[in-house]
Amino acid sequence: MSTEEEQFEEGGVGGPGAPTPLTALEGVNGLTARDIKLIIDGGYNTVESVAYTPRRALEQIKGISEQKASKILAEGMYSIIPESKRIV
Repeated sequence: MSTEEEQFEEGGVGGPGAPTPLTALEGVNGLTARDIKLIIDGGYNTVESVAYTPRRALEQIKGISEQKASKILAEGMYSIIPESKRIV
């Protein structure tokens, strides 16, 4: 395994513009390690991949409710929008 892959697996940041590991959302807005694991097992490994996924697709993952899918999408979108473009 390369150093970059190890960083990704450990939740490290690869630099500007690099994909953000889904584990970065752990503990945010009530998201648990179990929630993150369920989503990763569902085939989503980055915040960006989740942010652009329809809510219904996340709801199809066993153990992810409609409410949890909405939280995940909200946090995913919030984290990829540049701070200067956020509507407060």
